Formats: sequence, structure tokens, C-alpha cells
Amino acid sequence: MNKYSDPNPTKPSDQWIYYSKALPKIKEYCNEKGLIIKSNSLTQEKYLEVYSWEEMLKNSDSKKLGQARKMQAIGFLDCYVLITCFHDDNYEQFLHFVTNNKEKIENYFDNIIVSR
Repeated sequence: MNKYSDPNPTKPSDQWIYYSKALPKIKEYCNEKGLIIKSNSLTQEKYLEVYSWEEMLKNSDSKKLGQARKMQAIGFLDCYVLITCFHDDNYEQFLHFVTNNKEKIENYFDNIIVSR
């Protein structure tokens, strides 16, 4: 599998520090696609990307995360992270999510995205 590696990666800053610290905590419970496949005491979440956002929200009070906090409060953090904030590095998680959550995604679009 081809994957781009930035020769000059940036160090995470601000709230993204907490996001980056999530991987070492949950990695042993994930498969190579970023799906959380083993029982753990850290989260009930199924996706590494969403867990990383949960950790960022829990540990940062940044106002930049306001929309994510709203989505978390109404049960749509997964939709927000995997669809609205889609990143191709998380494609396998996105694909699993959309394959298994059709009704929730339709609800997200009908009640959150379209109703704005």
C-alpha cells in the first residue's frame, strides 16, 4: 500500500497535542485499518479517529472545537469526524462507518446538515 510520508512533518500544537496522544493509548486495541476491534476500558467507540477526537475534546477547552462539542453532545461526533471532517488517511474507518450506519448518516444529513 502506498502512503505519503511528509519529509518535514509538523509537530502537533494546541488541542492537537491531545489528539496525537490518543494513538499510543488505544493502538493495541485497533487493527491496521484504525478500527477498534478489542474490548478495552478506554472507550466504547469503534473508530480510532473518533476516539482521538474524544480525547482532544476531553482534554482541551479550545473554542475552536465548539462545533465538535455540539456534535458530541447530540450523538453525532462520529458523523462529524468521519464525514464532515473527512480525511483520506481515515478512508477505511469512513468506509466501515458508512457501510454500517446508513440510518444514522441520513438522520445527520436531514437534521444537521440540511436544516442549517
